[in-house]
Amino acid sequence: MYKTLGFLVILAFGSAIAANSSQYTDLDKCKLLEANEQQEWSRELCTGLAGSSLERSEGDLRQSITVIAPNRQDFPLEFSNISGGFSTVGGKAEWRGAILKGKFVPSALIVRFNVSENPEDSSKITSYLIVAKLGLKPCITHKILPSKDQNVKARAAADTAAKTVCMKFF
Repeated sequence: MYKTLGFLVILAFGSAIAANSSQYTDLDKCKLLEANEQQEWSRELCTGLAGSSLERSEGDLRQSITVIAPNRQDFPLEFSNISGGFSTVGGKAEWRGAILKGKFVPSALIVRFNVSENPEDSSKITSYLIVAKLGLKPCITHKILPSKDQNVKARAAADTAAKTVCMKFF
């Protein structure tokens, strides 16, 4: 009996791990909410998943993402805490999660964050992948440095993000 119970626990645990997958939304086709060309800032609403949406904001040539939860509460991720250089977010948002009761339930978000960190040469860009956990209080949990397996590392981090503490800045 205990062997059967242990096998079922392993099977259930293994199934939960195997169930993680990705779905993507476009960050290049967002609806303009407001903008001020003179002060050089804007806010755009981007499509999300499972009742959530994303807001892409730009000010002083720096972009960031705010997660808007299904209850319409805003959770600014404040990418400027990762780097204060001029920046842009990538064109896609990757949502990591599992299928529960036939519906995709995202637990983490991965967004590319391209930053000009060299004041001597603004054409040199560092391309991070930012991982944020979703849920009750979305926040950044990982900053994945550029590498040949950066996407694999970001997905692994996203799959454990729900159990990870938020990154501390400053």
